[in-house]
Amino acid sequence: MFSLRSRLDRFAGFAQTRRGKLVLSILAALVIVGSAMPLLLAAVRAQGLRAQMQSALAAIDLDERSPEAIALLDRGELTIGEFTYGGPRVKAMVPRMADPQGRLVGVDDLARVLVSPTLPAWAPAGLVQSLENCIGLVVALLALALGCIWSGLAMHLIVIAALSGTAGALAVWFGEVPLALALVGIGALALSFLLVVGMLGALLSGASPVFAIAATVMREAQRQRISVAFIGLLLVVLPILPLSIDPASPLRYQIQTFISRGCGLVFSVASVMTLLLACSTVAFEMRDRQIWQLLTKPVSRAQYMLGKWLGIMAVNTSILLVGATCIVAYVQYLSLRPAADPLDARAVREEVLVARQGQLAEYESLQPDRLVEMVDQAIESDPVLKSEIESGERDLYETRIKLAEERITAFGSQQRAVPAGQGKAFTFRNVSVPRGTEQVTLRYEFHLGQDDSHEQHPVIFRFADGSWVDKQFVPVQANVLPIPANLIDANGDLSVEIMSLGFDGTNFTPGEGTIVFDPDGIEILYAVGSFGGNFARAMGVQWTKLAFLAMLGVASATLLSFGVACLLAFTIFVAAQLAPFIQISVEQYRIAEETPVVLQWVQLGVKGIAFTSQWLLGAFGATKPVDALVDGRSIGVNALVQSALFIGIGWTGLALALGWLGFRRKELAIYSGVG
Repeated sequence: MFSLRSRLDRFAGFAQTRRGKLVLSILAALVIVGSAMPLLLAAVRAQGLRAQMQSALAAIDLDERSPEAIALLDRGELTIGEFTYGGPRVKAMVPRMADPQGRLVGVDDLARVLVSPTLPAWAPAGLVQSLENCIGLVVALLALALGCIWSGLAMHLIVIAALSGTAGALAVWFGEVPLALALVGIGALALSFLLVVGMLGALLSGASPVFAIAATVMREAQRQRISVAFIGLLLVVLPILPLSIDPASPLRYQIQTFISRGCGLVFSVASVMTLLLACSTVAFEMRDRQIWQLLTKPVSRAQYMLGKWLGIMAVNTSILLVGATCIVAYVQYLSLRPAADPLDARAVREEVLVARQGQLAEYESLQPDRLVEMVDQAIESDPVLKSEIESGERDLYETRIKLAEERITAFGSQQRAVPAGQGKAFTFRNVSVPRGTEQVTLRYEFHLGQDDSHEQHPVIFRFADGSWVDKQFVPVQANVLPIPANLIDANGDLSVEIMSLGFDGTNFTPGEGTIVFDPDGIEILYAVGSFGGNFARAMGVQWTKLAFLAMLGVASATLLSFGVACLLAFTIFVAAQLAPFIQISVEQYRIAEETPVVLQWVQLGVKGIAFTSQWLLGAFGATKPVDALVDGRSIGVNALVQSALFIGIGWTGLALALGWLGFRRKELAIYSGVG
């Protein structure tokens, strides 16, 4: 035992020398490249075969009924050289991939499906489909290994790589390739987190008291069971998340589900860990009297709070960087899986892995003079209502407000109602699509009858150039329709007429009822950026929210004990998250007239508390970058700047100021002098 330990100590010392780092770097490069060589060769073969398939598919004209077209249509088979590929799945896809001229569209997606059965069983299908991604993986692993070696984490690299590599090899041996990828991912994430923490620790190694306190918090986070448990949970669960996604579901839903679950997991773990770490690192130092040693030195209380906050945010930055890298890598991996059909593949490219901007239709507004006239007419035409107002049973002002709201709602609903057999035109203004955009997307969600989701109803869309499209829609379900971008006129206006009609191939028939929709029921969407930039901005917004939570925990712990500080911080956090739901509840909350006066005052007090909490914390819960990311909607730079100014600086600064005001008056000798 002593001999083994002494050898390990000598090896650890050797790994810290320049010669040792060079030797370990060469060995790591040989091991990684050698292990990845079978995967790289398989990717090269797959890419070459797929290129041949794409050329062959692009040359096929289904209308000419050539032997290749007949084989593809009747049996779903494609012959390349001496080998034949395909089968029933390809046969089902081909008719949906033909354009009006008989040419195949989306040949790359079809080629991926054809080449899938030829891939080795031991290789991740989504990874081996792309040589670029395989090379990127090798480069990333090399960079990670070299970073660990030259930053003094060689022993961690060897131990974690050996454990995850052995576990992954065993999983491949038993045919569990996705599990093997997850196990290797756990090891890579653990090493990445240690490397990022080490780099941030080096950046905080300055002589400033704030930096010194921040570096201490980072070391404390790696020792505390609370933070280690949450960080370990994240590093283990995040790579396993793809295993919980049904591979038989459409590819767009697989990617959206992973983005939603992955980003939600990262933020939830980081939020809870932030509050617990912030409260514990301050409260425990006061309890154990360690804070005396700091504040008796030339360290102000504001510097103490800033140092604690900076250290917690360094840990959060590490979590977000590692978690975001994992999510992006797995999204790229999932996007290379074969899509269910061409529409699914198009949805992934144009609705999920993109940053889209939306434009709602323009509706006519009810003019004030006309509204007043309608309210007056409603009162005059109702003798009972008029008499109740004159007798004082009803308040005139409240009655007019209620009638006005009803008329505005009815006026808007009438504009968004299309009776059976009729049509109504809607205009989208200022649709400023980027240059080179070929098509935009019309998203529509209609109501009809009882909104039975098991029924389908006809609808026709007619455009300004006279072209039209007939579709079948399911009530209360979002549908999309691609529209050529050249239908947008020079002023940026796009006109669409929605008609409650059906078309049986020969005749037009009236629809099955009146089509109605909400104000946001129809919308034009168009791409304005990439998924990568959108994802980075989403993580930036999440970082600003964590910045507030970190200062909230620090400020709470400077005034209260650990338990009470946690209770206060988590209460504010939960209220902030639920603020949008609280707003809906407050708006719909009504006090019954027959309620006793005392209970009315109590209910008014509860409503006031709910309204105040929603008003103060509403921006936190309303800022939901992950929802926009999942839906492929653009998170603009303005949204990031507003979040940084309002939450990251405004709220964080307010929490710092309130905490400092209480902290500066706190007698630490009294509050922490008795164990």
